[in-house]
Amino acid sequence: MPRLREALDEWRPDVVLRESAEFGNAVAAELHGIPHARVAIGLRVAEDYVAGYAMESVEKLRCEHGLPRDPEARWLHAAPALTLFPGGLEDLACSTAALSRFRDPAWDAFATRPARAARRPFVYATF
Repeated sequence: MPRLREALDEWRPDVVLRESAEFGNAVAAELHGIPHARVAIGLRVAEDYVAGYAMESVEKLRCEHGLPRDPEARWLHAAPALTLFPGGLEDLACSTAALSRFRDPAWDAFATRPARAARRPFVYATF
């Protein structure tokens, strides 16, 4: 995290955009008073699952740097989140974070039409 903090000092970005399972830069952004957002790389329920396992270590890192305790990670879940995943593929009740979708609305319509998936194989591939 020291190099990341040096970069934030030097560049002074307006926002830190992070991958959903990378928490160190969210802590560094908070230390510098810079907002952060995450780009979802998977379903929200899976990301919440991973975050649940990481929070003990993240909380320790926060405390080592003098940030206030927040064992429920409210600071992390309050940050904006962006995703390309269609809403029809997610169980929105399982997630704790607010999510904004950025994508062609036609993809959401395609992914939520079960009749189309029933007529032929349906594949959703992403990298």
